[in-house]
Amino acid sequence: MNKGSVIRYIDDISYDITGICLEIWNNPEVSGMEKASANRYKKILKSNGFEIKEIPDMEHAFIGEFGKGPPVIAVLAEYDALPGLSQKLDTKYNPVEEKGPGHGCGHNLLGAAALGAALAVKRYSSS
Repeated sequence: MNKGSVIRYIDDISYDITGICLEIWNNPEVSGMEKASANRYKKILKSNGFEIKEIPDMEHAFIGEFGKGPPVIAVLAEYDALPGLSQKLDTKYNPVEEKGPGHGCGHNLLGAAALGAALAVKRYSSS
């Protein structure tokens, strides 16, 4: 697979990646409470051939993996919200819920980008 093929693949999945980014933004869950978010990511990874391994004593943490190394490539996804950062998609302060959780930290973006990277690496390494 060449660079152009990877770029086309990323273009092909960009709608889905943007969708999960907005879904996580609109349903903020603070650290340790990311049940719906984690389940959404796990569902997407499973449907793309990743094996999901749960992490003991960390209810919503997981590892999605495929293949056998080397090389081993790891991608970290953060998607937790922070308390007090509730915000509509707006350029001015406009909370959805006063003092509610939100993604002013950008973790909705980090999680979606990490998902896109993991899917692209899998596609590239599987070709």
